[in-house]
Amino acid sequence: MLLIKHRERVERSRFEKGTVRESSVVAEIDVTLQAVDGLSVWRDTLTYRAPLSARSPDDSVLFGPGATTFWLQFFVPVATWGTNVATRDARDLSEPAHAVDVLDGRAIVLFGDGSFKLFDMADPNHPAVVADYRRPRDLSRFDGVALLGDRAAVYGPDGLELVRLGESGPMREQVFGRDQVGSLAAVVAMGEGLALAGARGLLWIGAEQQAPREVVSRPIVGLARARTHLLFTDGSMLYSATPAQLSQGRVASELHLGREFDAQQLRVQGSRGVVIGARSLLTFDVSDPARLLPLSRVEMSQVGRVSDAVFYSGRTFLLGDRGLQILDESGQRIVESVDVSARQHLGAGGRQLVLIGDRTLQVVDATPFVTSTPAAAPERSE
Repeated sequence: MLLIKHRERVERSRFEKGTVRESSVVAEIDVTLQAVDGLSVWRDTLTYRAPLSARSPDDSVLFGPGATTFWLQFFVPVATWGTNVATRDARDLSEPAHAVDVLDGRAIVLFGDGSFKLFDMADPNHPAVVADYRRPRDLSRFDGVALLGDRAAVYGPDGLELVRLGESGPMREQVFGRDQVGSLAAVVAMGEGLALAGARGLLWIGAEQQAPREVVSRPIVGLARARTHLLFTDGSMLYSATPAQLSQGRVASELHLGREFDAQQLRVQGSRGVVIGARSLLTFDVSDPARLLPLSRVEMSQVGRVSDAVFYSGRTFLLGDRGLQILDESGQRIVESVDVSARQHLGAGGRQLVLIGDRTLQVVDATPFVTSTPAAAPERSE
């Protein structure tokens, strides 16, 4: 059952964050999707603000001439069962989270100053902190993190730092400043080396190498690994190549995305990948990484703004303004939705999806979305 409640109120002008907000009419629409037993599966509130002059005694401001932007964001969630039982209780974080990565039953959550927490995910209902790295305070900022076995890579606008994850606790091991590697968008381990993507292009750091080597000179906005190949995008093209091919100035395969696509993030897991653009996203097959095959293209107008995506066991999971959405096997149609409180970044490990959003960490069991058996409701914390 779908329930929609609508209300409008006048909000007078007020001084806010150094500016004056003009008087306006605020329309709020509560959208609730209920299961047959009456339990809420999804609940969200959509808000639209219109100038006071748009108010009418006969009609809602939602039917005014400027309300097109609201109807573009309005949506009805899709859920064929009580998908909320797959979610675990959200966990509060002490400060805003900027990135997450999951590997071998561990999840790492990065904070903006380069500090991070490492969680053991053995009990997804109660992720346990096993390491808490507090980086020395300065003005440096970081927005990306990657688990590389017994090391963590912390990267972003101010370069790259490698932190050893030993029994005695995290210890900073190597630092590559902005002057050496520039602003970075992604870091990937390949053999004994590291591939870096960022404003200075695609860089390579070998096992015994003290300085990064330039491999591709133009800015690279996304980087991932598919077995023996590196996949990377400059925004309008998607490339695949082995390190040996790159050293010879060659690539194995390429996909034309188009300049208007404006790729911003690249994710690859198993045999599938997804590249997220400004207004759409493209899923592709990497069963043979030397021959990239496009599978589907989904417009943001259909699924809302997508901030992150992962591929797990035949399904693509999208995270964004509309919560967690699951595409069918073709990658073209939303078949399920999950109401989650963490909606910014997403990591996958084992059968668990780890989500972060501002000061929140949340775990979702992905298993029921790729099998025919719905999940049983987990025990909630008291």
